[in-house]
Amino acid sequence: MSSIGDYVDSPSMENEEHIATTSVALSGEAISTHLPPSKHKIGSQAWNHFTEVPNSGQMAKCHYCGNLIKFKDGTNVMTMHLKRCKEHPDNQQHKRQKASSSTKPTKEELGVVSSPHSMFDQEACRLELVKMFVGAELPFRFMENMFFRNFVNVLQPQFDIPSRATLSITVDNAPSNNVGNKFMKKLMNARNCLLLNGEYTHMRCCAHILSLIVNEGLKYEDISITRIRKAVKYVRSSPSRLARFKGCVEREKISYKGLICLDVETRWNSTYLMLVMVVIYKKAFDLLEIVDAKYVKELSKAKGPRVPLSKDMDFANTVLPFLRIFYDATMRISGSSYVTSNIYMKEIFAIGRKIQLLSEHNDASIKSMGISMKSKYDKYWGNVD
Repeated sequence: MSSIGDYVDSPSMENEEHIATTSVALSGEAISTHLPPSKHKIGSQAWNHFTEVPNSGQMAKCHYCGNLIKFKDGTNVMTMHLKRCKEHPDNQQHKRQKASSSTKPTKEELGVVSSPHSMFDQEACRLELVKMFVGAELPFRFMENMFFRNFVNVLQPQFDIPSRATLSITVDNAPSNNVGNKFMKKLMNARNCLLLNGEYTHMRCCAHILSLIVNEGLKYEDISITRIRKAVKYVRSSPSRLARFKGCVEREKISYKGLICLDVETRWNSTYLMLVMVVIYKKAFDLLEIVDAKYVKELSKAKGPRVPLSKDMDFANTVLPFLRIFYDATMRISGSSYVTSNIYMKEIFAIGRKIQLLSEHNDASIKSMGISMKSKYDKYWGNVD
């Protein structure tokens, strides 16, 4: 058995770790941890964590690890032991905090670039704000969010948060707007405030171009759409006519609960929705032609369109799957609660491929519609450069 002297710490405490490796029991004596308070406790807080061992030559036992510490030269050695004791509760918490902090990524690992500017720089902050919105694919309307603006104001009250409408100029497709855009581009280039010499100052609206392409194709089958539109308008013109049409729907046992809708001629997407409903209720329209003489009479007036023919319904049924592609693309790129610029190229290339297939269709009317659409498509997007 090792002697007590083997575990006496030197004043420098350089070899204090060897004490923690061996528990010492005094020969013939049991060490009690419930001894009366020592007079040394009065002068040092270290005695709250140690118990003096009687007849041991000024040795104290650690409450946590049980090792013996020499306190002949004072309690400094005991205090140092507490800082190193592996069983001390405070040290265990420190280890957990250190381990958790070690897993936290550094700025370099996150790709955060420290600003070289010690003073506030409006332009630098604005540039980083743009990078954040583009990189995180945030909608520009998020800049107007009250909580975001309050957060930025707390971080830097001097920063002027730009609005999503800052220098947002929206124009229609009139030729005079091209002249105005050229003048504005020349003026701003003179002030050296445009990127790439203003090459992309004037950007066409993708949804508007899609509308132009579809309208270009549909105008060749305008008579079919006109006949269908007149039939829907007749049904929706009065409550009694609508009730008569609903009776035809019930007799044909059509379970669809939606009502037919009249389109707006200047909005092709409403025309698409009208054609969808007409195809669903085709049998009801056929029955209405038999039971309602006024329906046939009114739609067969001189120089006016007749009731929808079978070829009109066939045209609608054939063209609807293709128009669905345009409709879905328009809905996606017209979103206001999410970023749409990242899907722009994907949408227009997919549509270009569908138009190419349509222009090679076996049906002559469908083919002519596709060729017309392709001509309008190439005007805006045909040149990949």
